[in-house]
Amino acid sequence: MKILPFKIPKTTQESFRLQEDCVPHFYDYLHQHPEIQLTLILSSEGKVIAGDYIGTFKPGDVFLIGPNLPHVFRNDAKYYNSSTETAAHSVSVFFEWQSFGEKFLSMPELKGLQEFNKHSERGLYIKDPIKNRIAHLIKQLFRTNDMDRLIVLLKILNILSGAKDVTPLASSGIYNDFDEIDGKKLADV
Repeated sequence: MKILPFKIPKTTQESFRLQEDCVPHFYDYLHQHPEIQLTLILSSEGKVIAGDYIGTFKPGDVFLIGPNLPHVFRNDAKYYNSSTETAAHSVSVFFEWQSFGEKFLSMPELKGLQEFNKHSERGLYIKDPIKNRIAHLIKQLFRTNDMDRLIVLLKILNILSGAKDVTPLASSGIYNDFDEIDGKKLADV
């Protein structure tokens, strides 16, 4: 399976990207990007692949995909049938740790966030009871602007950095930057 590398586009007016997808089915190519992706599934079901992890997703699930972790949310077969009225709906936030700045991230008050940064590279499945809090805050991101939006993102990261209710997705240490040539080699294997 070929891994498609790409960068999430953002404007000069934003330091992180919010994206809402309401489509017949999600983008179903294995891909990776340097941005961390935090996704809330609002509707649809299917399989999620993140590195060497294969699992399922359903409405209400929250996933954090680490930077450059190959992944895909592949809907169940009924979402590819044009005669059904199914829709895949999710909201995501894409960000890079570097956007916060090295001085900010090295503040002693953010020690938990620094550790979370390392822990999140494998991707995470967010479980109850914090899943609902995170889902609520992700939705709130779409209703706020400017500094308030940044504050909500920091609230999310603060909750996640202290959370025990998360499950790592992929095995550690095997996912780096893949380019198109690497993707072709993996597809051949």
